[in-house]
Amino acid sequence: MSKDRTFPVMVLFTAYGGSFPCNPCEAFAPEYQVVADSWRRLAPAAEKDRLFFMVATVENTRSAFERLGVQSVPVPYHFPPNSGSQAKGNANKPQSVDLNKVGLQAESLVKFMNQKLGYTFKTYRPINWRRLSIIGLVVSFVITVAVILLPRLSWRSFSFKGLGSSVVIVVTLMMCSGFMFVRIKGIPYMIAGRSGQPEFIAGQFQHQWGIETQIVASVYALCGACIVALVHRIPKIDNQIRQSVTAVVVMALFMAAYSAMMAFLRIKNPAYPYRLLF
Repeated sequence: MSKDRTFPVMVLFTAYGGSFPCNPCEAFAPEYQVVADSWRRLAPAAEKDRLFFMVATVENTRSAFERLGVQSVPVPYHFPPNSGSQAKGNANKPQSVDLNKVGLQAESLVKFMNQKLGYTFKTYRPINWRRLSIIGLVVSFVITVAVILLPRLSWRSFSFKGLGSSVVIVVTLMMCSGFMFVRIKGIPYMIAGRSGQPEFIAGQFQHQWGIETQIVASVYALCGACIVALVHRIPKIDNQIRQSVTAVVVMALFMAAYSAMMAFLRIKNPAYPYRLLF
């Protein structure tokens, strides 16, 4: 940074785009771009030239990483002006933003900048017409089904005990699969990998994408359903041959699901040592 800088700078220290794999860096890069675009679009006209956004990668600015003692990425740093009317003496030290506490979403960083750094602007995200179209189609389908089926159903056919049990099971599966971690951290549903293809699984135990919650919950649900069938349903089958065949099929399905979970963990961390069928 220049010693005679009359304006503040927000710098993102990251490994994104280099030869070092960093899933959080890939996830946060587009969010940081949203923050920069939001400032250019929504900041007061008199203040748009008051703040600039930059990106520093490990490969190109290693000396800056060492000088600031950056130990993990991604991490944004705010550099106040060190000269001119806005310089504030001892307050000119750069301030880092702990994304583990703030979160990886653009809204979280903007909120931090407004509350802690004295800026005043909001997050701007372009309208996602594709997402709105999908939501519209799903809502239309649900309304159509409801209009057709509800008049033909009797409330007596519903079991509120079964409904309550189903809600408890769904919530339990969501919580065990990392749903709250994804929501609190503001982690994206999935990202585009280096080749441009969708990346469904983050290659670290300390991180995960939103879609992984659904994958893990589905495998947990399948394993649980197999156990329930083996304990409660299959023993009630009267035909012994049919009972034996069903038990073998369900047990094979359980072993396949459990093997899939182990394979999933090996994708997360190749050093994971356990496997069952594959």
